[in-house]
Amino acid sequence: MRLHVSNYYRDLDLNNAIATTSFNAGGVMFKREIFVSAPAQVAVIKVTASQPKSITMSLTGTTAFERSMLQSVGTDEFVVSG
Repeated sequence: MRLHVSNYYRDLDLNNAIATTSFNAGGVMFKREIFVSAPAQVAVIKVTASQPKSITMSLTGTTAFERSMLQSVGTDEFVVSG
């Protein structure tokens, strides 16, 4: 089933290093914000929806670094270390 997507918006805030994407699909407003800091060695992705239980996702990752580890921290966070 394909949902109609509307109100698509993208923004790149260079002052705060945040890339934002938002859109409406099936009557739900979704928003994704991404922040990356090379000095802090961190990438943060925040996904929100205007209606409860509207977000379902599966996250997998790979890295080229030897001895690295992908670890789940709680229900809403993971850490890559090594």
